[in-house]
Amino acid sequence: MELKHIVQLAALSGTCFAMLADAQVPATVPHSQSDYSLTIRANPAEAKVGSEVRIMVTVRNISDHPVGILVPMKNLDDAVFYYKTYVREEDGALLPETQQGRKVRTGKGEHGEDVVTVSSDLERILMPGGIQTHQILLNRLFEFRKPGKYSVELDRDDGAGRIAKSNIVTITITN
Repeated sequence: MELKHIVQLAALSGTCFAMLADAQVPATVPHSQSDYSLTIRANPAEAKVGSEVRIMVTVRNISDHPVGILVPMKNLDDAVFYYKTYVREEDGALLPETQQGRKVRTGKGEHGEDVVTVSSDLERILMPGGIQTHQILLNRLFEFRKPGKYSVELDRDDGAGRIAKSNIVTITITN
């Protein structure tokens, strides 16, 4: 194992501070499976063009040890920053992103400028079998402009280079 410095940025009552800590970090990841699973469900499974399109995300610790995950402290919409979200039309094409969706994915503004997003996050410790649930408003990220069936899936890096992938759900958009 090699010794590395880990910098953690924490937000407390709107005031940010940095903490430097020495930590033992393994040179290689011991296994390729994430310590948690992701399950999504449409809430609701059918929506009208122009209305909210929402999924509920459940993160479950599937390991035999406690696992820390970042969760939004105040603004639940900040959960979008933890995931890569994919929405596909019936033919498999990726749905176009909204301006906010592009900003979340790329970290760039409308004219290519770097965008810094400040959010209040905290690390929640999930015991084995423990769960954390939050929502993502997909219509803020993707342009649901026409009726149809859309498949949704997401993934999340666990911080150790392992990717947890969700199930796939279908959302129906009507007139």
